[in-house]
Amino acid sequence: MNITTQDRTALKAYFVSNSIPTQRNFADLIDGMLNLKEDGLAKPAGSPLSIEASGDGDTSQKRAINFYNSFGNNDPDWVLSLKPRSDPGVPTSGREGFSIGNSAGHSRLFIDKTSGNVGIGTVSPGVKLEVDGDIRSGNALISDNPHGVAHAAFSHKDQGTSTGYALLQYSDGTTYLNAPTGKSVRFRINNADKMRLTSNGNVGIGTNAPVAKLQVVGGAIMPSAGNNSTAGIMFPENAGGGSSDKGWIRYYARSGENMTLELGTANDTTDHIALVPSGNVGIGTNNPTKAKLVVSSNGLNNVEKGQHYYIGKGGTGSSIRFELCNAIWAEGDIACVTLRAFSDARIKNVIGTSDGARDLDTMNRLQVTDYTYIDAVQNGDQPHKKLIAQEVRSVYPSAIHASADFVPNIYTMSAAIAHDGDRTLAITLKKDHGLAIGDTVRLMDGEEIRDLKVLDVPHGKRFMVESDTAPEKVFVYGSLVDDFLTIDYDAIAMLNVSATQELARRCQDQEARIEKLEGEVAWLKKT
Repeated sequence: MNITTQDRTALKAYFVSNSIPTQRNFADLIDGMLNLKEDGLAKPAGSPLSIEASGDGDTSQKRAINFYNSFGNNDPDWVLSLKPRSDPGVPTSGREGFSIGNSAGHSRLFIDKTSGNVGIGTVSPGVKLEVDGDIRSGNALISDNPHGVAHAAFSHKDQGTSTGYALLQYSDGTTYLNAPTGKSVRFRINNADKMRLTSNGNVGIGTNAPVAKLQVVGGAIMPSAGNNSTAGIMFPENAGGGSSDKGWIRYYARSGENMTLELGTANDTTDHIALVPSGNVGIGTNNPTKAKLVVSSNGLNNVEKGQHYYIGKGGTGSSIRFELCNAIWAEGDIACVTLRAFSDARIKNVIGTSDGARDLDTMNRLQVTDYTYIDAVQNGDQPHKKLIAQEVRSVYPSAIHASADFVPNIYTMSAAIAHDGDRTLAITLKKDHGLAIGDTVRLMDGEEIRDLKVLDVPHGKRFMVESDTAPEKVFVYGSLVDDFLTIDYDAIAMLNVSATQELARRCQDQEARIEKLEGEVAWLKKT
């Protein structure tokens, strides 16, 4: 800074005894003093010292005080100014406020005139305190280094590196919680660890040393309940390299308080195992009500075309014992090495020997029928030569058992579906459905099989059920009947044994008569 005015010593020399100051002397004196009008400094009586900032126009920075370490320097070290520039190179970019900055016009500390917001390193603070750069308080460091301006990081001052930060957020909102190599991330309440993520990626809840990817100690894991892909425990898809293979464990209500714990696998709609509170187990069905073990269609253990299930295959040591009537209900074939039935006399009340003649008559009245199944998808389209339960019941009723099951008496795709947005689904078919209010109908929707109550029947081709979802289409399988008939083929086989024995006795009688007649004929020929 170039100062050309006279100092005090020179000025005092102008005004000594017996000397008359010149005009130049008075000019030097005036130039060496502050002028209230021209120099922007005033101290009226009763008022504080006032300073008027200087600058170009109303929009440019106006400086009030320059601070120098030495007037020998060309530029000041610090500048107190009004309207500091947001861009030092643009004179008209002044911001209304008070600033402490450098001679180049860069503000170091700024207070916004209107909002009172404080900016450090910025003249556009959007909050009460905004800092353009790192912040450190004690050992805590908030920084965008070394990640760059697109990130904000929080860390200990000794860990403020690209790998040692604690919390990092990217400009797109992605947030990272981090620990340095070999360290863990710990979640605490009341200064005690509640959850820990270790350096190997294991998560421990209730333990500080988890030995698996998730270990829970001192509590339970509670997944959500429901019969869909967002509930329960889901396993990775196609784990064996297949296509559309899935696995899950789910817990859900079938109706009311009737619950099912389901262990399922799929790329077929019914490939699963279900456990229900009664202890029943379902393979290929989620509603095993018929017996302790119900095997349905293309379920687990389906080893070859034709629905053959191998249970207890091998020697006597690998058998399975079931002690209830209908211990196994299978909608496919059952294949095994041997099939043994309890038949010890000590467990029976013997009524008497069967009437062979009557059994033969019964056998003769049984009609063997050729047929195929309506549900060819589940049962195949091959022809069968067997008995019809309704016909057997009229001849040999003790060989027939009735239970509840679904029959394919509708077996068609929906023509139209409408959902009321609440809980009612209306289904329209191209043919009559034969349903009544209160019936239970089986619907197939993609991977899900649902058994629903019929709420209303507007007409013969339309019915309504309760449903939270609105599928585009459903396959209507059929209704639940309480007189689904099964045949005890063991009883038929034993009837056949008795009838065959009757035939054998008759043959023996005939042979005896023939032998007698042949003897008589031979005697007559001799006489």
